[in-house]
Amino acid sequence: MLTPTRKLFSVWGSTLLLPKSSFPPKALQAERSKFLGRCTDDLYAWQRGARRTARQFLLHDGPPFANGPLHLGHAVNKILKDITCRFQLLLGKRVRYVPGWDCHGLPIEIKALERLKEQHYPAISNGSFAEVGFEKEMRKDLVRIRLAARELATQAIVEQRDSFKEWGIMADWDGAWKTMDVDFEIRQLDVFKSMVSAGLINRRFKPVHWSPSSQTALAEAELEYREDHRSTAAYVKYPMELQVNGKPSVVHALVWTTTPWTLPANRAVA
Repeated sequence: MLTPTRKLFSVWGSTLLLPKSSFPPKALQAERSKFLGRCTDDLYAWQRGARRTARQFLLHDGPPFANGPLHLGHAVNKILKDITCRFQLLLGKRVRYVPGWDCHGLPIEIKALERLKEQHYPAISNGSFAEVGFEKEMRKDLVRIRLAARELATQAIVEQRDSFKEWGIMADWDGAWKTMDVDFEIRQLDVFKSMVSAGLINRRFKPVHWSPSSQTALAEAELEYREDHRSTAAYVKYPMELQVNGKPSVVHALVWTTTPWTLPANRAVA
């Protein structure tokens, strides 16, 4: 005859050495925020206060752009960092993780221009002459663009921070830093000044990619090439003065290029 399950549990249940916790197996939706706060904000504050003499684990945050809602890339980044911090916490260390946001750059500026266009010129169609005129006009009003970019970044930071906290990311959210903070910018300028004083900064010539529409330099990673694009090629000859049999003679170096717009800035022929 089979022994009833409840009877077996009463016999062997006391021998199971399992951890005991006040956390329920599954939190009710109404109590979710309470338990989420206990294992994120409260946990972070507790370990910062209770482990003052413990070895510290410091995680420097590579900040996301403050230019819109979160996506899968944000999830991978922040969840992996959270796993790392919680593992170090289990090792008995005192974790310091202060998140931040990158509030400068072309992605934020472009979105700010799009928002200004929607607010003031909702009837403009993409690619129209009116749109081109609007962008040229707005480029002259740099202060207005910066204010719009700051407003957009501030709104994005609030939305992203709330989403990160809903994901259960443990961090010092109240002390989060932003690259558009005045004190942050002052510290950056101070570091740059010390680098100049140490002779680490110098000015030389380097080819950079330029965006005529955005009026700014572009990084190589930001470039996308059209497979069907046909460039206009040009043959150019450069005069060179040489000595032939002891007499001055003029010869030419022939150059072929598919980027003739770069010729005015040429410094040498390689």
